[in-house]
Amino acid sequence: MKERVLKGLSQSFTHRDNPYGHGNSNIAFQRDLDELLEADVEYQDNPSLARLCYLVTDLINQWEKLEMKSRRISGSTSTQSSSDKGKRSRSERGRHRADDPAGGLPTSHCEGCNRDTHKREDCKFRNHPDFNERG
Repeated sequence: MKERVLKGLSQSFTHRDNPYGHGNSNIAFQRDLDELLEADVEYQDNPSLARLCYLVTDLINQWEKLEMKSRRISGSTSTQSSSDKGKRSRSERGRHRADDPAGGLPTSHCEGCNRDTHKREDCKFRNHPDFNERG
């Protein structure tokens, strides 16, 4: 029973119940994990949850190192996910205009709502329950 459970766990990255199981990255990760499990003598001799966790963790670390190396080579230093790249607040978008004489730096900061481009005295969120009266 232990081996059946471990086999099920080791195949969870591409299991039909995993909503991301058919994604290219999950398929590639599953392939790498399968190769690693087949090549690991200790796991083959005595499969255990501890060894499986160790191997999965090791593989995740390898993938993260490759990703960081790839980002360095391509010149991308952002750790933002692709789905979050377009999600910036209006004040952040306004700060990055090329015609901004301040060079993208905020000219003022509100200590009431913690946003840039205005002061606490001019804040339209003064009546909001989370407004900070003292800064």
